[in-house]
Amino acid sequence: MKRLTLLILISVVLSVGYAYAGDKAVEKVAASNTVVMSESSGPDVTVPEHGIGHKLLFYIPNRFLDLIDVFRARLRVGPGLSGSFSFTQRGAFFGGKYNTVYVGLPGPRAPKKFVSPIGREKQKGIIMMGVNATDDTKCPPRHGPAEIQIGAQALIVGVDVGFDIWELGDFFTGLVFIDLRKDDL
Repeated sequence: MKRLTLLILISVVLSVGYAYAGDKAVEKVAASNTVVMSESSGPDVTVPEHGIGHKLLFYIPNRFLDLIDVFRARLRVGPGLSGSFSFTQRGAFFGGKYNTVYVGLPGPRAPKKFVSPIGREKQKGIIMMGVNATDDTKCPPRHGPAEIQIGAQALIVGVDVGFDIWELGDFFTGLVFIDLRKDDL
């Protein structure tokens, strides 16, 4: 139990640092007015590549964050009755309704987006083969594109566990400074 508490605490500290670093990178790009025109779409803002000093400084935190991105293991508390499983985003199934708070490993981070190990989550409706037929909630769970996941909510307590093979690849390629998911600090 102490190890899980320590892991969650480290996750919170590093995730807050990640969110702060992501906001600063966006501000830096906006201040530099670096714009690239694309023929098919409007202007795209390019993000400058970090130097080797930055990559070395953040090597250990980035590998730790990449490793915990591989797993989702959360406990939910709140009212509801639901069941879900997915094998990638296109193979996602959900049925039911819940409105909960959660604690635990949040699963994959989106590039430059903070995902807290503690938070609020609600979902309702039916999702079949990745098509969301009824859910319009503001705090739904976000799963990775290659995540295999199973979850259930039984009245007051629920669980959500998952494993993302794409994030595992990001972890291993990150060992040699290749960031597949573009989520490094």
